[in-house]
Amino acid sequence: MSDDEWTWQFRKPAKQTYDDLDDHAQDRITDKLDEIVNDQWRDPGDYLEPLTGAPHSKLRIGQFRLAADCNHAE
Repeated sequence: MSDDEWTWQFRKPAKQTYDDLDDHAQDRITDKLDEIVNDQWRDPGDYLEPLTGAPHSKLRIGQFRLAADCNHAE
């Protein structure tokens, strides 16, 4: 993987919640996450908004809000 390629992954609690969603919701979330990490014009962090009172940011995908962070080191 080159320095400018990104990937995404769920943490265990988020994966459990994701697994409980219907197929349409899962597809919507994974499609958006794939779109974000493959965007050639914007860094994935540009999509995130600060999350008050937490060390993470949030990502809005339709009705869903995901706590997220970008790890530039990995």
